Amino acid sequence: MSIEDVQKEIVLWQSDNFPGSTLVGICNHMIKEAKEAQSDSRWVEHYQKYEDCRLIATESEFAEELADVMFTVFHAAHLAGVDLEHELRSKLAKNKLRTWPKEPGEDGCYHHEK
Repeated sequence: MSIEDVQKEIVLWQSDNFPGSTLVGICNHMIKEAKEAQSDSRWVEHYQKYEDCRLIATESEFAEELADVMFTVFHAAHLAGVDLEHELRSKLAKNKLRTWPKEPGEDGCYHHEK
């Protein structure tokens, strides 16, 4: 089953179960789920190596929280008529043209130069 097939199945289920959804409501839910994923990942913050992040999924509910985030992304995209594959490819092309720092900022994130 492809990610597209999974997306279609999720969206059908969401349409049946949450017919009164709005973009604002879905985005609020997305933030809630992202915060839950962030909370679940904080215990491994002391790991410095990228490859150590794989421990998150095996010893916490991080992977499940990521799935919840994707559910909200799929729902919002469907409601707004967004072609996620097109937008992801477009954004990746744009990001490849940007200049990125070698190290993350104080917040732990990489921010492209403006």
